[in-house]
Amino acid sequence: MRTGFALALAATASALVLAACTSTEAAVDQAGAAPALVAGPPTETRAGNKAEYKPAFEYQTRAPTISANVAYDVTPVVASGLNTPFSFEFLPGGKYLITERTSGQFRIADKDGKLSPPIKEGVPEVVSRGQA
Repeated sequence: MRTGFALALAATASALVLAACTSTEAAVDQAGAAPALVAGPPTETRAGNKAEYKPAFEYQTRAPTISANVAYDVTPVVASGLNTPFSFEFLPGGKYLITERTSGQFRIADKDGKLSPPIKEGVPEVVSRGQA
């Protein structure tokens, strides 16, 4: 299950990086207008890990924030009422199989966020031994 999540996360991150690196000539919305990409202040503003670490080139670790006038919709909550969600896997029909770390249970959430009762039969034990 974690492999599927990691692959989905990597694909999403790759798509975001590619979108940020795309020139305005290549990125055109449905109306045919290119989004306006604007470079802002550095994304990273904290002090470096160690004083002796120096970037190889200017702005290597202080890349500017890139914003665009492109509308997007983010759904931040898959389901509420979970006891330490640990991992999840996409299921057919827009459902998610979710493991709960502390209770060691499996649950299914539908695309509306409704949770199934804990699944107790026919599933393996949730192994939780200090993974981050």
